[in-house]
Amino acid sequence: MKQLKLVLLLVLFTSLTFGQKFSESNITALQEALDSIIKPVNEAGIKVSCKVIHADYNKTLYEFETEQPMIPASITKLITCAAAYSKFGQSYNIPTIVYTDDNNINDGIINGNLYLKGFGNPDLYSGDIQKLAELIYEKGIREITGNIVADETFFDADYKTLSGSYNGDTGPSYWPYITALSFNKNEGKFNPATEAAYYLSGELTSKSVSLQGAVIAGTTPKGAKEIAKVSRAIFDVLSICAKKAITILQ
Repeated sequence: MKQLKLVLLLVLFTSLTFGQKFSESNITALQEALDSIIKPVNEAGIKVSCKVIHADYNKTLYEFETEQPMIPASITKLITCAAAYSKFGQSYNIPTIVYTDDNNINDGIINGNLYLKGFGNPDLYSGDIQKLAELIYEKGIREITGNIVADETFFDADYKTLSGSYNGDTGPSYWPYITALSFNKNEGKFNPATEAAYYLSGELTSKSVSLQGAVIAGTTPKGAKEIAKVSRAIFDVLSICAKKAITILQ
């Protein structure tokens, strides 16, 4: 009986609190405002499906054609964010690491390749690559005899994900390039992984590091030695990407 009273009190408290913060007139105003946006679009022949639920009280504030089948769009990143947060937790850091297959770099020369490997940070940008170049230079590296290898193999090779899976959806040219080694929001026309490697090459050259090889795509070998790393807290990444239309997170 006490448990039943407690449940009833909680329901009453929630209802009162919700009612205090959201009057019927405010809800009606919200519904009318959304109707003025959504209904003309729907009447023009464009499919629309919408549901607004209060995050704290789980109350439906507005809904329109909620059972309408829709092609997944940018909102799917919210599911990706929730899954990543649940899997890794807010303290996880997404690394981007530079390796080498040279076991001895104390002479200032990398007799082999430099590997730039991404682990899924969708927010990797020019400043991160500049930091990696600085860390490499601070280790006394002044010459690299091999190649700079862009390694995006932490993810699979399905770079266009669901492109073409739905009739009437946009084509592959519209979809972002999904990779473990993103760079500057993947805004360029080329593979962002190799763009990141080219940028690293340029930064090292600007520091007078002699590069003998080329920028290529490849895989970091087992046993490679880590020589530089930057990372981004997953909490920071998700707090940005979940708010903006950054489709590389989907």
